[in-house]
Amino acid sequence: RAGLSQSNLMGMLACKQAYLEGAPWLDALLAYLQGNFNTLSAGMERINRRAGTPVIGFRQPEGTYLCWLDCSGLMRARGLDDDAALDRWMLNEAGIWLSTGPNFGRGGSGFMRLNAASPRTVLVEALRRLEQALF
Repeated sequence: RAGLSQSNLMGMLACKQAYLEGAPWLDALLAYLQGNFNTLSAGMERINRRAGTPVIGFRQPEGTYLCWLDCSGLMRARGLDDDAALDRWMLNEAGIWLSTGPNFGRGGSGFMRLNAASPRTVLVEALRRLEQALF
């Protein structure tokens, strides 16, 4: 329905080459992503330790580069009563634009989605802004 069933010649050739010769690129990508996950994990641990209570839960995803951040502790700590308030706080106070959990289904309330497939400098800056906004 979205037109994804209709491939083109360039796409098919690129896919074939990726399968045939893409292993070194994939290995490098996976190593870089693991470094990003480690950076995010250490940053969230530092923030939660400094807060004295878990304000943002982080767990490395198992099969993607999209991370779900449990912001329910942050919502309680800042008196944010709904996901729209959480979204506004992240954008206006921390200067970070994330995707709110409810956009992805009913179970997403209190969560935000972060794309870890970003340059590490972007993630370090996001952690810095988050920490600055909190403290």
